Amino acid sequence: MSDKTEFIGVRCSFCGLKFNKTIHRYKESIKNGWNFYCSKNCGDLARSKKIDTKCHNCGKDIVIENNRHQKSKNVFCSKSCSATYNNSNRKISNKTRDKIRQSLNKYHKKRGSSKNKISCACCGKLFKATRDRTRCCSEKCGKIYQFGSQPYTKEDVINGILNKYNETGRTPQRRDCLSRVVSAASRLFGTWNKAVKECGLKPNSSKYQKIRLKCLDGHMGDSISEKIVDDWFFNNGMAHERNKKYPNSNMNCDFYFTNLDLWVEYFGLLGECKEYDEIVSLKREIVKRNGLRFVELSCVDLYPDIKLNEIFKKFV
Repeated sequence: MSDKTEFIGVRCSFCGLKFNKTIHRYKESIKNGWNFYCSKNCGDLARSKKIDTKCHNCGKDIVIENNRHQKSKNVFCSKSCSATYNNSNRKISNKTRDKIRQSLNKYHKKRGSSKNKISCACCGKLFKATRDRTRCCSEKCGKIYQFGSQPYTKEDVINGILNKYNETGRTPQRRDCLSRVVSAASRLFGTWNKAVKECGLKPNSSKYQKIRLKCLDGHMGDSISEKIVDDWFFNNGMAHERNKKYPNSNMNCDFYFTNLDLWVEYFGLLGECKEYDEIVSLKREIVKRNGLRFVELSCVDLYPDIKLNEIFKKFV
């Protein structure tokens, strides 16, 4: 048996390119009535039912399946083109046109009627309300009606931050200011810290990050809030210790008053972090187990106004 393979020249049935095919494959194709293809790509294109055509509405080149059972010969590139073409070529009787014309006349007459106009809740001007809940004639009147004044400008935000800075003597936090100032700062400057920088102030660190701040009495606070509490104690003549250990425990308490035997904790991140809430629960159990005199402080006692005087007035 010879090892030499015999070939025969044939032409591709799709592109017409001449190529060689083995004798036994050639005979097999002739026997079964198969066409000759020079590559898989030519075979796929020859068997494909897709055809190139144009959209009947906009003339865009598209490729569609050659469906012999399609009733309509019109093809479109999108539903929008199909709707535009069909609506413009739809046959409408004169009777139907008259009905449409009468309906449009009634609609426009009704919209122009003064009976459907209402009075603006802000300026009192008569206007046509497009919605049932509309109360004001314009966005400007709507803001005044909702907030009592126009939306804050950049100048208003800067003045609000600087006024709070002059009042407290420190860089204000978001919770120090009104919600309108905070929302306007984010809307106009991007973030609260960017608005603070625009005022020429140094932004505060993250509330989850511990920072060391020196208090008026020399103690070191772990946050701005702890510094506020410590300075308030000092200004009101309440001598205290910092980070005193609880009885029979390795956990520390933020503030301890020796003369009053009073333990004070500031839980600034309560409800913000799962691990922090677990530590708070442990400290509460220690206080309950040892029957300690205990005062618990939170953010609402400091922001936006300091309410420590109401809490400690019986101790001062």
